[in-house]
Amino acid sequence: MRMRDALLHRSRPLVLSAMVLGAFLSGAPAAATADGPPVVAAASLSGPTARITGTGYGLLTVSVRLTSPSPILASGSVDTGGSEPLYVPCPCAVLTRAGAGPGGHGRAELAVTLHLTEGSATDGTWVGRVAITSGQAGIWRLRGVGADNSTSHYQLLAAPTDVSVNVRAVDWITVTTTASPPPRRGRSSVVTGVVRLARSHRPVKGLRLNVDLTDDCTEEPATAVRTDRNGRFRVRLRAVSSRDDVLWQRRLNGRIAESSC
Repeated sequence: MRMRDALLHRSRPLVLSAMVLGAFLSGAPAAATADGPPVVAAASLSGPTARITGTGYGLLTVSVRLTSPSPILASGSVDTGGSEPLYVPCPCAVLTRAGAGPGGHGRAELAVTLHLTEGSATDGTWVGRVAITSGQAGIWRLRGVGADNSTSHYQLLAAPTDVSVNVRAVDWITVTTTASPPPRRGRSSVVTGVVRLARSHRPVKGLRLNVDLTDDCTEEPATAVRTDRNGRFRVRLRAVSSRDDVLWQRRLNGRIAESSC
């Protein structure tokens, strides 16, 4: 975790709003109190109508109506409270996918910044969009909405439990890697890989990946490679530990979309 994000994480604690959660579970309409946090009054989630194919991508669009006793504030980069730190400017929506995804390596949690498109900062509609790859297909749900106002710190507000969308895909990517010789501390290994489409088995040309030798899945590999016309790449990397393995990541619009772990 970068130092700036770590400081923000400590200074902006994540608090689940029990009041709002209880309102949704009981079926009673949620309403903002005079000195309370924002409330999710309504929400929807939509995705691409056609299947995402190959290295293509589709857009998830989340729309949320927020009511608040005081104007909702634009917060700095905050941790949205997923299983891994998800730092985005808020107000924001946290989306989760059920299951492992088609290829088993697509990220299952996303956070997307919301922008006011209608109404006001005390009663308005906020919309955000995020791109996903074919490897991230599946049933996506709105887990919560992060928001802040002048009467409360940042909170992950409960959302209606039935807000979901089924994203379909075909021919997602598969990545096979090897390191030779096997990683040893302080030694270099030649990492080779091949990227193909799962159904057609065609090689994927010109795909950019970030790779590294590491035993820490939270790291962000700094070495960028691009596949050749045969879908292959080759790079020499130095191991830090004998426990290291090849970590690869595929990014989409600056976000980690798919990863080997």
